[in-house]
Parts: sequence; C-alpha cells; structure tokens
Amino acid sequence: MTLDYLFPKRNMLAMRDARSRFVDRDLMTIQPRQTLRLEDGQVWRHRRTRSLARQMHGWLFYYYLRPFHIDLDDAIAEKLIWLLHTWRDVVGLPPSRIPMSYHDESTAQRTIALCCLLDDYGPLLSASDQTFVKDIIREGVDLLVQDEFHSAGTNHGMFQDLALMLASSYIDDNEGLYDLAFGRLTAYFKSSYTAEGVHKEQSPDYHVIVSRHLKEYNQLQGQQASTTEQSLREVFKASERYAIATISPLGSFAPVSDTPPGPVLGRGYGRVYNSDSYRYALTQGALGTPPDFDRFIADEAGVAIFREDWRDLDSLYLHFVAAYNSDYHKHSDELSVYLVYKGLEILREAGPNGYEMSDPYTIYAFSSFAHNTLIVDGEGLPRIDPTKMDKVGLQQVEQQGMFDVKGFNHRYEGVKHSRRVTVQPQDDQPNDAKRHVRIIDTIESADLHQYTLLWHFGPDVRARPSGDTVVIQNASNENLGHLRLRSEGDLKIVQRRGEETPDIQGWYFPKNGVHKPADVLQVEFSAATREVTTDIYLY
Repeated sequence: MTLDYLFPKRNMLAMRDARSRFVDRDLMTIQPRQTLRLEDGQVWRHRRTRSLARQMHGWLFYYYLRPFHIDLDDAIAEKLIWLLHTWRDVVGLPPSRIPMSYHDESTAQRTIALCCLLDDYGPLLSASDQTFVKDIIREGVDLLVQDEFHSAGTNHGMFQDLALMLASSYIDDNEGLYDLAFGRLTAYFKSSYTAEGVHKEQSPDYHVIVSRHLKEYNQLQGQQASTTEQSLREVFKASERYAIATISPLGSFAPVSDTPPGPVLGRGYGRVYNSDSYRYALTQGALGTPPDFDRFIADEAGVAIFREDWRDLDSLYLHFVAAYNSDYHKHSDELSVYLVYKGLEILREAGPNGYEMSDPYTIYAFSSFAHNTLIVDGEGLPRIDPTKMDKVGLQQVEQQGMFDVKGFNHRYEGVKHSRRVTVQPQDDQPNDAKRHVRIIDTIESADLHQYTLLWHFGPDVRARPSGDTVVIQNASNENLGHLRLRSEGDLKIVQRRGEETPDIQGWYFPKNGVHKPADVLQVEFSAATREVTTDIYLY
C-alpha cells in the first residue's frame, strides 16, 4: 500500500466525456452533470457556494481528467498547466480575497490533486512546467505545516496531514515533513474515536470515510516497519460494528448530522471492511451473511440502534442519538429519533443542505427545528457550544431482552430534558399493531416555559392528526400505523408541511440545495415540568 490510494478513479464514461468537454468546449466537470465554463481563465473570479468553491479550489475536478494514455492526453496536460497559471494569477498568494482558495481542507485537497497530476502527466510536462506545479505544491505545504493553519482533531486536519505525507515525495527540501504529518495523524486517530469505536464527528458517513483512512494508515505502519500501534488496529476493528449498525434496511445510513441520503453502496465504501456482515448490510442482504447482533448501544458515543431482523427489509429499524462529541458536522439534533418500517422512513430528519450559511434553508437544516427534538420558548439550541459537551448523554436501561435506552439533554439553561426510547415486547401491543415504539419525554424546570416537541415524518408518509391520535399513512393513503400522545396536561398538536412563514418548517433535503415538503407535528404545551408519552403503533 502506498499513498496513491488518495488518487480517486472516476467512472470511465464520465472521464471520457469530461476530458472531451475540457479540450473541445472549455468546460470544467464538477460532477458528471455539472460543468463550469473556463471563461479564458476567469472561472476563478466568480463568487460560488462553499461546496462548489471547495471542489474548484481543491482541484477535485482534476480526477475526471486523468490520462487515458492516448493522443488527447497531450492536449489535456497542456491545458491543465495553463489553467493552473490562471488560478495562480487570479488567486495570488495567501491571504487571498478569493473565498475557499486557501481553506484548510481545499488546500490539502489541491496539494493531493497536484501530486496526482505530476504522477499522471509528469512525462508529458516540460521541466519548467513540472517546476511550476511543484512550486504550487510547496506553497500549500508551507501552509499545511503551520500549527495555526492545522485543523487539529478534525477530518480536515487528517486530510492536511495526508497531503503533507504525500507531498514529501514530490518536492525538494522535504526534511521532517513526513514525520511531522505522521505524528499528527497518529495523534488524531488516537483521539477521534470513542471506546466503542465510533468516530466523534457524529456522522455515519464521516465515520466510514475516516475509518477507511485509518485502515490505510495501519497498513502503512506495517509497511514502514515501524512499531505497530496495536491499539489503532483494535480501533479500526471496533469501528466496523457501528458502520454495520448504522446502515438501515433502505441500504442508506441513518441521516444523522451531515450524512447525505442515498445508498451507501454507491459511495465507494464497499471495501472499507471485508467481513460478510458488512457486505450483507451494504447490499441489503444480496451478499454475505447476516450480522449476529440486533442492537448497538454505545454509552460514550451516545448512540443506540435497534435492527429487528436483518433478513427482513420490512422489519423495524430505530436510531437514537444522545451525543455531543465534536463540533464538526454537528447539527442541533439532541435526542433525535430516526425510525424505518416496511421500507419507509416513518420518522426522519430534514437532513443536510450543505454549508452555504447565506441560505436560510441551510440554517434551518442545522437547527433544532429540523430534528425530532425539543424547542423551549420558541428557541432551539445553538449548533455548537463546546462548554456543554458533557450536558448530553446516553444510558442503557436494564430491561430483560428489551431495547430500552434513555438519553438526556441539559444544554437548555434551567431546563432538563430526558427521553426514554423503548421497543415494546410483542405481547404489549394492540390487536391491530405488529410493532410498538414508546418514547417518554420528561422535561423539568423550576420555571414556566412554552415547550414544543417536534416529530418529522419521512417524505413518503403522511401524518393525519385527530385529537390526541395521529394516523400514519403511505403515499397511497393506506394506514401504516398511528401515533398516540398522552400527558397529564393539555397538548396542542399543530401539523405543518412545506411552510416558509412565519418560519421555515416542514421540509427535507433529498440533496444539497434542494428542499421538498414533508409533514411535521408540533406538540405544544405550557408547563414547568411535564412528562409526555408518545406511543407509535405500526401495522
């Protein structure tokens, strides 16, 4: 194993089309269906969204232009050098007025991409062109080595150190670069997982991304014949269980924090783990053998997952999060519940909408209002507050054979919220219900408050309130179950869907920048202290 695993290989048809567009039509391919005009090198001057600017200045578009070892390669190599000159002319040296050009991660990704360019097209470049590319790599390295630029303790810092390790083989005057990066990377991997093997950035997607690099790191250690960090090999081994558990019967990750929707299998994660259990979860049972566990409960990580039957894609799946382990990729999702049954998302969250904070929908996506959680006096919780990480947590409740967990959230000033989530036994269900999930919210305060409990429903189900009962239907208006609310005081149920006034509510994000309506219930009540029981009966 060498660090060239950092050089992605795109789909060959997508590369063929991108290469042709680049040479013949002056188009940069960001995604197979997203291109930008080079505009005689002025492409760098326009204001872009953060996501698009990251891909541009990280030179992630380059991987669609890798060589086919045919005549067109010469034209592409020449044009890439021209484009890099235009980038330098427009962006200049740091600090630059062009947003994201020297962002912590985009600098790392650009350094990796330019190393790949030298690897791919080096023999076709003149000595002066090779020197120019190495000069840009060196400029990136000079930033990446600085402690004040290094994003320690985050996946961005991980990419910075991987870029340094890689670049040390491509530039002169590289003494100490590899060792510096390797040491920082070791420290990151040692500190970024909980004892249960869960990555602290609280996103299943990033858990697998980082675990993939941890796997490569472990292999590299062995290849370097240095002292093997057995503990990190154990961390990688432990990380697989959560990766398996967080894949729902839909074949997608639970949409926690910055985890995008869609099949996991299509994201290039198929070879991160080699077990038959992982293969089974990834392929929805088409390959491999079923995992030997039906629940994953990690107190330190603050996550509890129940998977009723791996062999039955219609069976119940529940994901409960009670965690604040890191600021990166975190949403205000304290004590949120995700529920899948019969191949449908019964309860879900809005999901991520990217990082463009000028978009009010992005602010909504990060906020408490986009999650199945508690609102106090019309206000949610700030996304991050590093002084209150210990105010959120999880504990397992001892119940023989039952899935029974309890989370707490004490981040609100003067208000304590606990949520107990139980999958009830088969003999504790009405005649018309096959599954029963009970959620008990206990809210305590010395003062009177206006509370709102939010329940977001999946895009393919509808919620029909009637008194203290909410009928849950599919898109064909067939009953899937019902939700019943109980409390000693009055409860007001407000249904919302696809609303922008008086505030944004009732939306989900099938992908970044796209919002579609979904049902949301607001359960409102005034109290100092109150217990609310939500019973979900599924047919």
